Amino acid sequence: MALAPLMQWICDRCGDVIKTPEDGWVHWRRDKDRRVHAIELLHHLKASPKGGMRGCYPEPMQQDAHLNVMLGPRGIVRLLSMMDVGTYHDPALKHVGGVDDVRNWTEVFRRLHVPYYEEARLYFDRARADGHLDGINEVALYLPDTLKDIVDAYGE
Repeated sequence: MALAPLMQWICDRCGDVIKTPEDGWVHWRRDKDRRVHAIELLHHLKASPKGGMRGCYPEPMQQDAHLNVMLGPRGIVRLLSMMDVGTYHDPALKHVGGVDDVRNWTEVFRRLHVPYYEEARLYFDRARADGHLDGINEVALYLPDTLKDIVDAYGE
């Protein structure tokens, strides 16, 4: 597939490549307690291969941001604020844990901020089945060198 690390992603709705940060959109929902869940990376309407009035957008749209504002240091701050707004805005810890689905949040964080993760994750099952990941620990799997090795071994 050969994705450009931290510059291209796979749309969670249509499965096609989001070719540039400007072509992407981040969508999430909030539950009745305002906790974040169901974060998705999508094509921006103007770049969606689906066309039409909604493109790759789910219905109904709730919370969203342009993908390019979710990258780099500003993007890290935005994503962390979903988890915890910080002591300045929440000294009594009333809103810590603002993410309902931590696994989904972590997956999106890695997709947006860890080089080679977006493409390597596509090959995890094959690499596991081949024994390529035998003995790897919970940190080493997500290091850029390991992820690049997976992409080099299994990418097309």
